[in-house]
Amino acid sequence: AYMEDAPLLRGAVFFVGMALWGAHRLYSLRNSPTSVLPSFYQAMVCPNEVVSYEIVLSITRLIKKYRKELQVVTWDILLNIIERLLQQLQTLDSPELRTVVHDLLTTVEELCDQNEFHGSQERYFELVERCADQRPESSLLNLISYRAQSIHPAKDGWIQNLQALMERFFRSESRGAVRIKVLDVLSFVLLINRQFYEEELINSVVISQLSHIPEDKDHQVRKLATQLLVDLAEGCHTHHFNSLLDIIEKVAARSLSPPPELEERDAAAHSASLEDVKTAVLGLLVILQTKLYTLPASHATRVYEMLVSHIQLHYKHSYTLPIASSIRLQAFDFLLLLRADSLHRLGLPNKDGVVRFSPYCVCDYMEPERGSEKKTSGPLSPPSGPPGPAPAGPAVRLGSLPYSLLFRVLLQCLKQESDWKVLKLVLGRLPESLRYKVLIFTSPCSVDQLCSALCSMLSGPKTLERLRGAPEGFSRTDLHLAVVPVLTALISYHNYLDKTKQREMVYCLEQGLIHRCASQCVVALSICSVEMPDIIIKALPVLVVKLTHISATASMAVPLLEFLSTLARLPHLYRNFAAEQYASVFAISLPYTNPSKFNQYIVCLAHHVIAMWFIRCRLPFRKDFVPFITKVGPGPVKAVSLGRPGLALHLAVHGRAE
Repeated sequence: AYMEDAPLLRGAVFFVGMALWGAHRLYSLRNSPTSVLPSFYQAMVCPNEVVSYEIVLSITRLIKKYRKELQVVTWDILLNIIERLLQQLQTLDSPELRTVVHDLLTTVEELCDQNEFHGSQERYFELVERCADQRPESSLLNLISYRAQSIHPAKDGWIQNLQALMERFFRSESRGAVRIKVLDVLSFVLLINRQFYEEELINSVVISQLSHIPEDKDHQVRKLATQLLVDLAEGCHTHHFNSLLDIIEKVAARSLSPPPELEERDAAAHSASLEDVKTAVLGLLVILQTKLYTLPASHATRVYEMLVSHIQLHYKHSYTLPIASSIRLQAFDFLLLLRADSLHRLGLPNKDGVVRFSPYCVCDYMEPERGSEKKTSGPLSPPSGPPGPAPAGPAVRLGSLPYSLLFRVLLQCLKQESDWKVLKLVLGRLPESLRYKVLIFTSPCSVDQLCSALCSMLSGPKTLERLRGAPEGFSRTDLHLAVVPVLTALISYHNYLDKTKQREMVYCLEQGLIHRCASQCVVALSICSVEMPDIIIKALPVLVVKLTHISATASMAVPLLEFLSTLARLPHLYRNFAAEQYASVFAISLPYTNPSKFNQYIVCLAHHVIAMWFIRCRLPFRKDFVPFITKVGPGPVKAVSLGRPGLALHLAVHGRAE
């Protein structure tokens, strides 16, 4: 009958607890907690929140005051009481009781942290796990850390334990900090044990537990899980690599377009939610850098294709968010470092700038029906140096990473890119890439389209309008400065350029003469006069006259004089020159004969150019040019101060005049 008398039981619990370990302890009583606590446990047979509440207060007081004196057997009884309290919480709807019970669990947890808990930690954490949904994050983090200690190969069923931990606290948990903690445990287990247990861990845990990551709502969890997958894929050489890449590919495929209703103040938060996409793409760059030099080569092929496809999505959907631009910037920064040798092997430069070529990946384009790989027999050539004769050996599959895939994306970039930093990087890297003609000629890369895209950038009125992120005062001159070096590099491909494209190129270079890039344009036109005489000969008469409008400065001296010096050695280009063109040549050169304004090299070169053109001009013109030269020149001609070119000119001019 007494078992159902709640006030009586509550009073008994209160007075016994206060007398034995409370503030009014009676030292004449010798009863130990171990002898009394079973009675408390018995008092909970009939669930009553008042009695249970008093028991919680009493044992909490005991634990706090005498924690160092409690023995293992006492803790066993206390854990029995806590277990029954948790059972009662499922039926008793008492917020006050729930609060004090969880405070009790927290008190015990603090003892565990201070190494003052002498009971069974396994049993305590089992109790915490039962009510994990109601425990604070810090408690679950301790629980996960404890469970992680038993996840190692020496423990029977350790992979199943890891899988259960992931299922309970990753798949079924909503709190981000808890899920991130589980990911840390998984990452550590993989780091320590992947050498011997990689296949089992990937197959049983990673793929099954992380396959949903692309749809996960927590962006921080997505980001960290994606990084884990990237780290794992980088060192994976089994068939599971493709399974890992499938998940990464889904993450990278998420849209980077802002929602229509996105306000400016929410832009930063929205960009943060897309960090997992950036992690996936940058991770693919790291994976490609590793897979380029390892077998199977099909891994590198797939990663390369994924990267190119991802960048294509940027231009297809016009992604303009800063995070999208950042992804493109880093992707192009890496991909434009690809190089190829005479054996068509792809390579990347190391930190010292030395290119290491892959023995497994080539830049050849292969028909789809032949697959993404081709076989070669015999040992592969070393990563650098010329190949030598080798005996036949086992066949090795070579991976094909055709440059045409990247080339098409580069064309899209030139036509559509709206971020100046990205466009500037691409334009800055293209001249060096174009030096490696093996990249261009081993797959269908249209240099005509490249030339057209570059010329359209300079002639099109909307290029400047679409660019953002440009420095203050950005103008068409800055655009010319970036594009002209690429056009200059493209001149060496003139045999593969349509005549129309060649004319467009020369026209754009002519237009650049009025900008700060005039010296670069003159150098490019000098190359054109040698490489593309059929095109330059038609533009030359007007071009020479245009050059007279350029101010005589030290920066322009050498390009202009070398252009005229080169032209003088190509008589087929100026055989139809009239007196006006010859006069223009002298007008360009004469200002540079002033030794007070220009250094000795420039002065000598100017006299050399004047002498060459004077000798090469038609005889009827010469007598008319003598007064012109002597009048426009910087002053009295002194053979002693002019050196050999000046002396030759002095003699030639005065000889004709007499």
